[in-house]
Amino acid sequence: MAQAAPQFYAHASSEGSGRGHLVKDAASFEDAAIRFAEDRLDAAEGGDLRVIVRDPETGEQHCFCVDVGEGEAEPC
Repeated sequence: MAQAAPQFYAHASSEGSGRGHLVKDAASFEDAAIRFAEDRLDAAEGGDLRVIVRDPETGEQHCFCVDVGEGEAEPC
């Protein structure tokens, strides 16, 4: 049986963790952070967003500072 793709939930650090949004088709924590930030901020305007990403299966979570204009994320 094939293993299910990972699921990630993300929220802006200014939101509570109960405000997590499912990030579809993300391959990793970093990918989920970038996809979430791109959905929230207009890439043309640029800007940074601090994003918390959680794996609901394991409870593991990571914080990323996402530069939407560059499409890059660094750990907080």
